[in-house]
Amino acid sequence: MSNVEYPISKFVIGYWTLDICTALTGTTVAGFWLPRRWPLPQNSGMPVPRYDLEDRLINFAVQICLLTDRFPSTPIARHVSTQITRSGTSPFANYGEAQAAESRQDFVHKLKVCLKELRETQAWLKFVERMNLCPEHIEAARSECGELVAIIVVSVRTAAGKM
Repeated sequence: MSNVEYPISKFVIGYWTLDICTALTGTTVAGFWLPRRWPLPQNSGMPVPRYDLEDRLINFAVQICLLTDRFPSTPIARHVSTQITRSGTSPFANYGEAQAAESRQDFVHKLKVCLKELRETQAWLKFVERMNLCPEHIEAARSECGELVAIIVVSVRTAAGKM
């Protein structure tokens, strides 16, 4: 399947929508299909898939859990597994809290908690890679984590700029 470039993807965060550029290949990202939602019309006539950020965060949490299941049974691997599972699964729950924020300030704060947990997961993924705990599946997880961090950073900036 050839690469098809879609210039705009929509990520919905509460009442706000984030537009970013993305390239889709029709292949899986880290073993998961990204959820496709309501195609949006575009000037070129090509539909643009819509991604629900909450679904993407849940898929990332599942990806982290499956990754840690492949770790060896050593004391350090068990410790790292516990830490990365906690930091890798909390962003989707914090994002859910952000969607129910009582104010814009509360919304920004809860998104920052998501960002903090994703950055912690990034650090643990680097450690996992350097310790060679699960070399065959780490790159996809690092890539998805980096993309999620970028999305949340822009979301925080956008929401904070409107306060």
